[in-house]
Amino acid sequence: MDNTKKAIDHYPHSATGLDSLLDLWIVVPDDDNDMPFVSRALCVTKAGDFHVITARGTEIVVPLEAGWHPLRIRRIYASGTTGECVAGD
Repeated sequence: MDNTKKAIDHYPHSATGLDSLLDLWIVVPDDDNDMPFVSRALCVTKAGDFHVITARGTEIVVPLEAGWHPLRIRRIYASGTTGECVAGD
């Protein structure tokens, strides 16, 4: 049985809109578990590389500068991640 935590997507059938975020949480990168929710945006507080899985399941390492990024992310890995961020949905 798969015991890894899976992110909840509050907007699985909705187009990304311009509405404000409903909630924010501090991201703790984890190689085995998704974030509690699929993000609608990341606020990068320390620029660096982010090893992520997107809402659609693509695994990729992306360099991000400090600031807001409209990214739908379900997991941020500890391995390969050098930046820090807050996520929102």
